[in-house]
Amino acid sequence: MSIFASWGRKAAEGALRKAIPGMVKEVFEKELDRRLPGIIEEILADRFKNRPDDPLSEVGFNWALALALREKWPAVPKQEAVRWLREYIEVPYGHKDYDWTPSAAKLIANEYVNEFGE
Repeated sequence: MSIFASWGRKAAEGALRKAIPGMVKEVFEKELDRRLPGIIEEILADRFKNRPDDPLSEVGFNWALALALREKWPAVPKQEAVRWLREYIEVPYGHKDYDWTPSAAKLIANEYVNEFGE
């Protein structure tokens, strides 16, 4: 093997070694972006089902609203579901006269579907 071929091979191996971490990171990030929302929704749905009367943060309540509405209307995007149901109840999060639980979110979603469903 000539010295030039040896240098070329070493250069290619070095370039490949440098490129692999970036390629792996890119593939990993794409796969994570693709799968993470489904994993989060599954975990939250289980939590809401198993602990329906636990108080939720505003973010948790929004998730509960979205998942409850999407049980009836699966094609509705999360953001739309939250917007529709928050406008429907017309009560700011945390109002002391209301429950902010998964069961309350489910009740709101069911009422909304009964009123506006087909």
